[in-house]
Amino acid sequence: MNWTDEEIKTVNGLLFPEGKERQRPVDLPSSPHGTTPGGAADYRGFPLKRASSVVISNADFGKSRSPANQYGVDQSILMTWVKCNKVVFDMARVFRRIDGHFDSCSFRRIGTDNCSFSGTFMDCDFSGTSFRGAHLVANFVRCKFHDCNMKVASWGSSFEACEFSGAKIDPLFDDVRDAAFAAESVTFVVLTHKVHVGETRHIS
Repeated sequence: MNWTDEEIKTVNGLLFPEGKERQRPVDLPSSPHGTTPGGAADYRGFPLKRASSVVISNADFGKSRSPANQYGVDQSILMTWVKCNKVVFDMARVFRRIDGHFDSCSFRRIGTDNCSFSGTFMDCDFSGTSFRGAHLVANFVRCKFHDCNMKVASWGSSFEACEFSGAKIDPLFDDVRDAAFAAESVTFVVLTHKVHVGETRHIS
């Protein structure tokens, strides 16, 4: 997918307005590239860098990649105070912060860089993603973490009816491993380095 400079400027102006904070979130409009065969707004391959105070619905940002700096190194993707519904981010990279409310979104095999996850994730799929060095301070409901590298830096989150089949969890977090692998679908919350099996809390 080729994005022109003018298209990138227009989309970025909607994703993150320069110079002022929005009083209320705005909806991301239809893509200049139309829709995917599945009917989603086609933002595939967009050079995503930042999104804030925006509502994104039924869109595909698959294989989006943060633009490189002057040294050829990918800059981090920052998403703050966003609301996404049925948005695909599969194989997008490299995320440093993902914060907001995400419903039925796909984050399969995304790239992360010590990423922080906060907010609420409902019915989301993270299969194949590396959470290495990640900081989890979020609410996960019916999410899939199949085959993920879960060598996270911190686990302070609530997991309700989540799946961890094939995930790699560092032995340092034995209690989390026991809870995550207790059944096909598990519920637990990690608070101040203690795991409470069968419980959920709202993490804010």
